[in-house]
Amino acid sequence: MKTIFHATFLLIVAISAQAKQPNILFFYADDWGKMASCYTDDSVFGKMNATFQTPTFDRLANEGARFRNAIFPVAQCTPCRASIATGSYFWRTGKTAFLNHKDGGPKKFEDPGLPGFGRALVNQGYFVASAGKTFSSQWSKAKVVTDRNARFRYSLYIDEGTARSELEEAYRTLIKEMLAKRKDGQPFYFVYGPINTHRPWIQGSGAKLWNLNPDDLKDRMPPFLPDVPEVREDMADYMGEILALDLMLRCFMEELEKAGELEHTVVIATGDNGPPGFTRGKTNCYGFASRAPLLVRWPGVVKPGTVIDDFVNLMDLGPTFQELAGAEAGKEMDGRSILPLLKAGKSGHIDPTRDHVIIGRERHVHSAREGNLSYPSRAMITKDFLYINNPHEERWPQGEPKKSAAVTSPEELAKRGKETYGAFEDIDGSPTKAFVMSVRDDADQRKYWEYAFAKRPKEELYRLDNDADSMVNLANHPEFKAEKEKLAKKLMAVREATQDPRLTNDFDRMPWTNPDFKETKKKRSRGNDDKTHSKQKRD
Repeated sequence: MKTIFHATFLLIVAISAQAKQPNILFFYADDWGKMASCYTDDSVFGKMNATFQTPTFDRLANEGARFRNAIFPVAQCTPCRASIATGSYFWRTGKTAFLNHKDGGPKKFEDPGLPGFGRALVNQGYFVASAGKTFSSQWSKAKVVTDRNARFRYSLYIDEGTARSELEEAYRTLIKEMLAKRKDGQPFYFVYGPINTHRPWIQGSGAKLWNLNPDDLKDRMPPFLPDVPEVREDMADYMGEILALDLMLRCFMEELEKAGELEHTVVIATGDNGPPGFTRGKTNCYGFASRAPLLVRWPGVVKPGTVIDDFVNLMDLGPTFQELAGAEAGKEMDGRSILPLLKAGKSGHIDPTRDHVIIGRERHVHSAREGNLSYPSRAMITKDFLYINNPHEERWPQGEPKKSAAVTSPEELAKRGKETYGAFEDIDGSPTKAFVMSVRDDADQRKYWEYAFAKRPKEELYRLDNDADSMVNLANHPEFKAEKEKLAKKLMAVREATQDPRLTNDFDRMPWTNPDFKETKKKRSRGNDDKTHSKQKRD
């Protein structure tokens, strides 16, 4: 009798523990592409990932799940964040389908009526908190933990004299403050949005602060980037900021462990778009821009070392967070919770229906094209193919040339890369961009200019099984006509079902785009980031 009672008691305890709402730490880094040493097997980033070590991200992979085919819904910060917050395709999110939306149309937009997952978590009793660059309050009424040092730009602070130990203590304090603000026993959802990997950062910081040798990247760069010292150094500096993210997350997890909360916390780490200021990175639909890191540690639920090959659109995180909290995913959401994948207890391709992802883009910088216009693209990604539809092939994909004629030598421009905003504004200013702009008239290197800036055809089709970097467009190849038409038809069906405004070119009209927009001579803050980071440090 005692044995039966004891077994029943243990069963009840187990069920209660399973039913308990887990804490959620969402580490959501701005401009962090799929770069971490646990992704050395990635077809696009793998060679570069093999040159550095990210122990904290590797820990998440070793103790939890690593997603190999996670994809950004759009490789731009604001629309990607809106897509995740609502669990919906970015084109359904109203004004947040664009970056810099206020510069074009009127300030008041019709609310698309999509509830953000943050509201559902509050209703489920969660302490919902944020710090850094996260989600619009339109989607989440999160309590801001602190504005003080909320963004922690690593190399910029170190360059100003801040000690590494001071930054580490600031990271730890942030978690302590968050835990102190919630009620006893209350589950928390804390989203932290670091901007270390968003430009600017200090040139040469990868080698100086992290002992990263740019020459280790020689013969490891993707084929669309010049394999030259200027670009290798720029990439090494970006990788240094990824190591800063890794350090930050380690401090977070250590403080949660000290507080006895880590084993009750689901830790999810990802970014919002691919590398900034590099050819085919941020704002594009190619793999260098769209392939996302996604790591999940959930003790007692996710089998350690799980590797998931299913295709996941990061908008799937919206319904995932709701299900974690015990709420049903809203019917208005396009995304699907990834909890069934995490709970499957196995690696590989788990759900046969997860065989593709649909993504796209619209406008990035408001002044990149005359008339405030976008460069729209819609794309479908499968295991073997990438299909991209560019309905306005007459437009410049990365913005109009404008002041590009003023570009002189790469040596000069590498020192003032931010000033390359004057041309092709949908690529962030950088030493890499400056170098690529400078080789336009070089017969041997002009191809790098074309990879970055040249106009693109209406349709693009790439075989990812043997061309992961999307270098050979097969859209007009007779052998692939049937495959192209099949992908285009599937893509169109989803766009029609979700009422994509681009189908009728509404995104080229008010309230999204202002055809009368003209750029003023007012200095733009985006090109002045390195002068404003001190203010961010004080905020």
